[in-house]
Amino acid sequence: MSERVNQFWPIIILCALICCMGIGCGQTQAEYEVPELAPVEGVVTINGKPEAGVLVSLTPMGTTSGQVSYGLSDSAGKFVCEYSQGGVGCPQGQYAVTCSKMVTPDGKPIPEGASAADVMARDMIPARYRDPQNPFMTEQIGSAGNTNLTIDLKIKK
Repeated sequence: MSERVNQFWPIIILCALICCMGIGCGQTQAEYEVPELAPVEGVVTINGKPEAGVLVSLTPMGTTSGQVSYGLSDSAGKFVCEYSQGGVGCPQGQYAVTCSKMVTPDGKPIPEGASAADVMARDMIPARYRDPQNPFMTEQIGSAGNTNLTIDLKIKK
């Protein structure tokens, strides 16, 4: 019996090698076709004042296909969304808008060259503004929708 099992080992190994060679044979990121993008920009404020360093994310909802688009606000609160697969904007459709801003435990910006983990950063934006499954704001983006967003977050400081 063991002789018969030993006869199958070369076949099993060959099958395993063939399976392993097939892993990762999908498209690379460079091969993905980026859909037509609508430019998306805007201003984010906290309690009416422009806020720098807020990450604004647009996550596709419902039948909208594609990936997340995101933008980081500057000192005037302005942001421009970039598509995660490359390009500026996002595909036309319905999006959940979320916001996040990582700071040090004492509320200061993360020092340049340090990671959020290095400084045990926390998100200063309340959870209600960060949940794409239950968004505080949704937007229709594209030819029939908005491409200039105004986001005012109400936060107790």
